[in-house]
Amino acid sequence: MKHIPGAARCRECFLRWFHPQYRSIRRLERLNVPGLLQPWANTKRNRYPSMFQFVGWQLAARPAPRILSFGCSTGEEVFSLARYLPNAELIGIDINPYNIRRCLAQLAKAPHPGMQFLCSGSATDLESESFDAIFCMAVTRHGTLEAREPDRCDDVLPFARFDSLVTQLARCLKPGGYLVIWNSHFRFSDTHSAAGFDVVMNGPSHRTKTGPFYGTDNRRIDGPAYLEAVFRKHGGR
Repeated sequence: MKHIPGAARCRECFLRWFHPQYRSIRRLERLNVPGLLQPWANTKRNRYPSMFQFVGWQLAARPAPRILSFGCSTGEEVFSLARYLPNAELIGIDINPYNIRRCLAQLAKAPHPGMQFLCSGSATDLESESFDAIFCMAVTRHGTLEAREPDRCDDVLPFARFDSLVTQLARCLKPGGYLVIWNSHFRFSDTHSAAGFDVVMNGPSHRTKTGPFYGTDNRRIDGPAYLEAVFRKHGGR
């Protein structure tokens, strides 16, 4: 089948103007809302099974672990985590009000006593050392960087914003807790918080295309794929 020239661009324009989720994204971009990182909300159920399972195993002995899904989109990640951590308190946060409405609609259809959703683009208001695990999946990346792979990222998503977010998330994590970051344009090992963590799991080895990656100077890093994905905070048992 032949592709119609310009069809992809027409579809993108249609979604931006007429789809409620994309209209909400466009409004956030227009208002330059603080905390907006990845503007798109593509997701699906059980998207990262190996990492979900690993953290589930690590926390199996804890009676009621608290889990944060930061940038939860329309909630599929949170509902997936409930399968691996059935006794957990699960909190999903997303900056897009439309996404949170979708989360709440799903929750109304399938109530879960330990699940809640909040509309926010920051972790600054969350209590220190309050979570046993935090997931930040496909949040600290941007479609423009992925498609164009420019030499620098500062005008789209600077490293400083990633470093600031990681600092916030690390503060909210209990000693011995797990921070999971995957599908990012930046390396956790470059952050100020990295010294307080151990790497305990890599992402799927077949993912040779995980970048592009950008360093602390906002310049593109040309080299092997960065696969570190799950980090354990020092301290705790």
